[in-house]
Order: sequence, then structure tokens, then C-alpha cells
Amino acid sequence: MSIRIAILDDDKAYADSLMAFCSERYSGEITPGSFSSVATLAGYMAKSKVNLILASPAMLPDPGVFTDGTPVAYLVKEKGAAMYGSYPAIFRYQRGSLIINRIKGIVAESGDNGIVLGADGGGKVLTFFGVHGGAGCTTAALGCAGQIAAAGKKVIYLNLQSNATVAHCLHGEGDGNLARVLYDVKSYLSSSDKKANLTVQLESRLKYESRLRFQYFDALQMPLEMTGVKPEEVELILTTLSKSCDYVIVDTDGVMGDLLLAELKLSTQIILVCDGLPGSNIRLEQMESAIRVLDEDGRVRVMERVRVLYSRFGSRSRYSDRVSFQVLGSISNYSGADMQSIVQDISGGTQFRGLM
Repeated sequence: MSIRIAILDDDKAYADSLMAFCSERYSGEITPGSFSSVATLAGYMAKSKVNLILASPAMLPDPGVFTDGTPVAYLVKEKGAAMYGSYPAIFRYQRGSLIINRIKGIVAESGDNGIVLGADGGGKVLTFFGVHGGAGCTTAALGCAGQIAAAGKKVIYLNLQSNATVAHCLHGEGDGNLARVLYDVKSYLSSSDKKANLTVQLESRLKYESRLRFQYFDALQMPLEMTGVKPEEVELILTTLSKSCDYVIVDTDGVMGDLLLAELKLSTQIILVCDGLPGSNIRLEQMESAIRVLDEDGRVRVMERVRVLYSRFGSRSRYSDRVSFQVLGSISNYSGADMQSIVQDISGGTQFRGLM
């Protein structure tokens, strides 16, 4: 079910432009309708549900005419205005993606829990982690997200590393970051009534990387911030995001512990990234031993879902013959190239077709 918005604006060209943007970019998430008068909108609402009325002050001077509790927000010309009287305000001349994020946030706070955005609620979770630091895990995860998004899928990239380095690669607009997401999740878990629509709330935090065509949150800035994250919070983030997209690409630390176990439990596929050097292959063998223990003691069944991706070296001679994991493929060595260029190139490749 998408968010149904009723646009009541005195600038018809603006209303038509906003409707076209919603229909083209957010089809399946936002269903817009434009109305020429309060009476016309009231007649429509007598027969059909609306999740948010989006009005200009001139067209709706008295929001009290609608008595059914439908949320109202005002499109205003004052940049930075959060409220118009006692109602939420949206700056009308900002980028469309920021307007949509604000709409999602307002609807989430209204407590309408009947809305589930995106695909069919059965999104896949693909979890990447390196067998050691510097193996190329983040580059591979970003490339995978871009590659799957290029195939027309809705993709969310989620960086859960304690010391992430992706800010220089992703340039989406907005203020969505993992710290805000964790605050939303902690608030939701501690709430007794669970009124907020968490799916829409997290959607409102997402940024959009236009070059790679996927959505994401900015990663945590301080390494110590991840120490306060609980397994149940990670589980709620993953289950909530997977309801609203086709794929969640998780980029995480390969440190065995409760957080990683929570991520692995919900993962459709697990991709271990190894650079193929002797030391890295030894770490891969050690990781296989640890994962076998998890399978044997019944805490989480992982072995059959693990794939190995060899980064930096495309030669099969670098593959380890001492592990039983299936090999997903390899990423060639990009000597002298920067991370952003490598990610862009991988996004146009085929290494991850086997995961779709």
C-alpha cells in the first residue's frame, strides 16, 4: 500500500510537476492526486482514504474543515520553516527527493500503520564482510548495490561497520544517517503503544545516490558508536527495511559476536570477501572453521548460505583450495584507481548476477 497524498495548491503548474515527479520516481510508494478546491477534495475523501493533505496556505486557510483526522501539511515558501502554525511545513522549492522524505516522516509520525512501501515485503538481505580489514569488502558491497540497482531493483545499502569509510563515495542529498535511524529504532522499542509507522519513518531517513541508483544512510562517524547497538535493534532495522525494498546490502565487520550473529540469521546470502593472498586465505580457512561451529551448535545455520568473493586479484590461481565455500567470483585488480571509480566500474559488471 502506497502513501496517498492529496495536493491542494493554488499553483497548478507546481502541483502538476510534483505529481509527475511522484509518479515517475516513486511509483508504488507515493500515489498523488491534485484537487482544485476544498469541496472537490472533501467529496473524494468521502469515498477514498487519503494519508496526507498537502496544501498551500491560500487553498486551505482553515484545515479544521477536515474533521476525520487526516494529517495536513503546508507547502510554504519560507526555507527552513518546520511548522506553519500548528501544522508541519514543507519548503516547496527544495529538491523533490527531500520533499518526499519529509512527507514520509510526517506520515510515519501520524501513526498510520497500514502503509508498507516498496515491493512485496520479501526483500533479500545480502551481507558482506571481509575476512580481515582492507580486503575490499566495502568496495564490493557498494559495487553489488549499484549492480543490482542497475538491473531495476530497489536497493538499500546499509553500512554497519564500526569504522566506515564511504562518505567520499556517496553523495546523496538529505540528512539521513544511521545515528538517526538507531534513535528511531530505540524509541520505537521503548514505546509502549508502537504508534509510529517504523517502515515509513526509516524510509524518510534514506538518501539517494543518483549515479549508482540506490538508497542509503550515512554511516556512523565514531567507531565507538557501534558498541551501544544491540542485536534486537539490528534485527528490527533489517526486518523493517526488507519490507520496503528488493535488496538490503549489509556491509559489516567480520567480528564474531552477537551483532554479527543477528545479521547472519536474517541474511539470504553471506559474502565473505578475501583478497587471495596467503595470509588472507589462512583467515578464510579460520572463518570457515568458526562458521562450522555455529552450524554444529545450532545457534545459526550459515554454511549453505556463504559465498566467497575474491577481490583485488582476478586470477583463479589465488583461490584457496582448502575451503568448501562456493566461489561467487572475483574482482580484478584496479591498480592506482580510486575507490569511487572502482565502485562505478563494478556497478556495470556481472559479478553479482548469481545473487539476483
